[in-house]
Amino acid sequence: MRKISLLFILFLAISVAGYGQSTSVRGQAVGGGSPLIGATVALLNAQDSSVYKGAATDVEGRFEIAGIPNGRFVLKVSYLGFSDFYRAITAAGAPIQLGTITLGQGATQLKEVEVVGRAATVIQKQDTSEMNAAAFKVNRDANAENLIQKMPGITIQNGQVQAQGERVQRVLVDGKEFFGEDPSAVLKNLPAEVISKIQVFDRQSDQAQFTGFNDGNEQKTINIVTKPEFRTGRFGRISAGAGTDNRYRISGNINQFEGDRRISIVGLSNNVNEQNFSSEDLVGVASASSRGGGNRGGGGGGGPRGGGGGGFGGGNNTGDFLVNTNNGIAKTNAIGINYLDKWGKKVDVQGSYFFNHTDNDYTYSSFRNFERDGYQVSENGNSNGLNQNHRFNLRLTYNIDSANSIIVRPRLSVQKNNGDSFTESNLLGNLDGQPRNIFINNFDNLFRSDLTGINFNNNILYRHSFAKRGRTISLDVSNGYNQNKGDSRSDISYFFDRNNEGDDSLIYLNSNLNNKGYSVGGSLNYTEPLTQNTQLQLTYATNYSNSDGDRRTYQFRPVTEMYDSLVTNQSSTVDNVTKTQEFGGGWRYNTRNFQLMLSARYQWLQLSTDQLYPTAIDTTRNYHNVLPFAMLRYNFNQDRNIRVFYMGRSQTPSVDQLQSAVDVSSPTLITQGNPNLGQSFSHNFNIRYSAANPGKSSNFFAVLGGSVSQDYIGRLTIRNNARGENAPSYTTPSGIVLKSGVQLSSPVNLSGQYSLRSFFNYGLPLGFIKSNLNLNANATYSYTPALYADTESAYRIVNNDTKSTNVGAGVVLSSNISENFDFLVSTNATYNKVDYTYLTQQGNNNYNQSSLVRLNWLAWKGLNITTEVNHQYNGGLSAGIDKTFMLWNGSIGYKFMKDQQAEIRLSAFDILGENTSIQRNYQANYYEDVQTTVLQRYFMLSFNYNLRQFGSARGGNTPPAGRPGGYPGGGYPGGGRPGGNF
Repeated sequence: MRKISLLFILFLAISVAGYGQSTSVRGQAVGGGSPLIGATVALLNAQDSSVYKGAATDVEGRFEIAGIPNGRFVLKVSYLGFSDFYRAITAAGAPIQLGTITLGQGATQLKEVEVVGRAATVIQKQDTSEMNAAAFKVNRDANAENLIQKMPGITIQNGQVQAQGERVQRVLVDGKEFFGEDPSAVLKNLPAEVISKIQVFDRQSDQAQFTGFNDGNEQKTINIVTKPEFRTGRFGRISAGAGTDNRYRISGNINQFEGDRRISIVGLSNNVNEQNFSSEDLVGVASASSRGGGNRGGGGGGGPRGGGGGGFGGGNNTGDFLVNTNNGIAKTNAIGINYLDKWGKKVDVQGSYFFNHTDNDYTYSSFRNFERDGYQVSENGNSNGLNQNHRFNLRLTYNIDSANSIIVRPRLSVQKNNGDSFTESNLLGNLDGQPRNIFINNFDNLFRSDLTGINFNNNILYRHSFAKRGRTISLDVSNGYNQNKGDSRSDISYFFDRNNEGDDSLIYLNSNLNNKGYSVGGSLNYTEPLTQNTQLQLTYATNYSNSDGDRRTYQFRPVTEMYDSLVTNQSSTVDNVTKTQEFGGGWRYNTRNFQLMLSARYQWLQLSTDQLYPTAIDTTRNYHNVLPFAMLRYNFNQDRNIRVFYMGRSQTPSVDQLQSAVDVSSPTLITQGNPNLGQSFSHNFNIRYSAANPGKSSNFFAVLGGSVSQDYIGRLTIRNNARGENAPSYTTPSGIVLKSGVQLSSPVNLSGQYSLRSFFNYGLPLGFIKSNLNLNANATYSYTPALYADTESAYRIVNNDTKSTNVGAGVVLSSNISENFDFLVSTNATYNKVDYTYLTQQGNNNYNQSSLVRLNWLAWKGLNITTEVNHQYNGGLSAGIDKTFMLWNGSIGYKFMKDQQAEIRLSAFDILGENTSIQRNYQANYYEDVQTTVLQRYFMLSFNYNLRQFGSARGGNTPPAGRPGGYPGGGYPGGGRPGGNF
């Protein structure tokens, strides 16, 4: 932890030294009698007109460019619909005040100035990093996903977009939602050629944007700013292909943009593992599999076609329903529509519908090593799952007048899932000093399910700005409903014996699920200006939720030939009611370069539980917390800033964690809830430093974050690792019998958990090869408490805390040559080390390196050649598992018709036939290596057609650039965005 902190301080010190301050220039841009928001301000070298630095105007049209060395420059101010403004300036040490700059209609004022310099790669607008798409050239068929992969600090791992070391949860287009909360739907279907800028920032809630007070509900967000000339027209892409092994792929997307009205339709049908899932598609059945599935949900991936989750599993999580986009062989049919418009002058509407149907076949094998106990588990499984979901999103914004607005946001998802899986597991052990090939037990599980789920949520936000700037009031009301129901069946056989003379058991179980719940809540916020730069906030919030869970498991009786014997310890009937009351206040100080925010809330939470099965419980618990919050942001100048964030957060145990029902779907890995589990509290902090040098087109940012938890919800593991002839069974305090090689795990409250993470990125252009270079590094350390008991400790509970260290580094070299020649070369290395305070075992270290080479070359008269090579090395895996493999894909195509809009292409996937999925997982007393089935070699011939029909830019009310803001509130100027800021 100390080394990571020192590393962060060193990087920060170097970066600060590299971005020194000097002269600054300030001004305000106006046009048509109003401030110009988001106008582009560029400082040009007088000698060659190359761009030295850049900025964008704020909500009052003001700008500042700092760190200017002595010399002669030309200032350029531009805004869509107005003529460019130029002024020659001489920097000589003293700040330059230009006052009001008026942009007028007509010809450019200084035509002899011609800008020929390199486009700035990244500029920093307070807490927003803005990247110029023109500085990252891609091929003409590239989409938004191909473009952002070249940008500093943005990566895509296993289909998940990450920016600045955090998962991107939302992608906007011109500040508006596009296909709800599904980033992949936007990035895969929006062509790169229509993009002007990419903005990365932490999006606050609608209420926080309005009041200017951060409520901690932030989402890492990418906003795609389109080019004005592409905001009116029709564009899209249609593709159809057929290949060997009966592979096929049909896809299309059509976008109709007419100023404020934008309609997009996407469709997909294939059996080559291309899917368009969002976590939002799964919330409807998020708890539908409560304690009923097979042994596991499948392994993840350590390679280009790897990934996490998949199949069907026991446990209450969305992984039980997600057919992973990489593991297995999937058939997918999907369609979606997105609608944006402005109805009259006062109503903005954004809506989307998405349908997805998948059929997934999945197979895995795993090797689990209990090094200290002398046990090894070999496991194999397969599954087939059908998943069907519908998702609706709507956002209506009614701007009643200049002081009042209402936002309504209903969301609905409906899902149906059915499938079957089979798991076989063998436990081998080292008994009486013999080699580790002694049979201890075996079990098989045949699992089938038929599940449905529905989830509805709605938010209504009313906002009012008083005549006095900074005085606002807002009311947010929410309600929700969910229901998950279905049936699942498990046929379990297990066998305990080392001499094939022990007990043989066969269990047939059928579970009926019917969970439903509803919630209603609201929050009231009032802000009051104290001085020109300070503001006070008062808040009140309340919430009521009811969760009614009913899962009854029946065992088959040969006498009646029916499932009519209730298994009470595997059944759960519980009604939970949660009531929450919060009130608090906050104080905010804001100037152009400095912002400080302090707040605290008192929280009272009451949790009432009425349980019938597995044991009768009727309890009420009350929790009292103070939730502090602090945020500081300082702008060293226009291009450099630092942000410090702290937040206290409470976590109430989930319904599953509180239930004492037992899950024996895996007879050797039994789990059970804990009705005595208490609430946990965590302290979270984050420090982020960002710097950009537009003159050199370089950028740097660093993030250091961490958390410390009180009453952390950890795990207690009790394991019977008795060895020898007739090894005795052990009965736990809760009455569960553990035979040799069997363990029980349950949640408990523990102290001492903390974690620390860091991420760094430095990007710069390499002019001599017309490319961009990005260097990144990351390090994480976590200390996770756990309890453990086994035969050797005489079942005395001891601490078995986990110390996990992860260090990684990566390099990305991407071309910026032309759209005819586009390449990307990257490599990323990661080292993992896991240690335990009680259990010591080998194999706790592993090293992974993933490298990629991608080339797209429009060689001659429409001849297009592409190739992509992924190389994966996995060190430290179990014997018998291939550590290295290479995935090579390639294609050759020919473009024809007008503007080369059509193309015929021959593609090859996995030319070398080496595609593999491998993952190493760590648990408190074992590690495992998992291999899963992946798509193998095939060839495909396809036809592609690009639709491009654009008219004159009508502009509408969409700003040409700038971060999306909230409804204009009553705040003071400053803060960089509309909505109550000052």
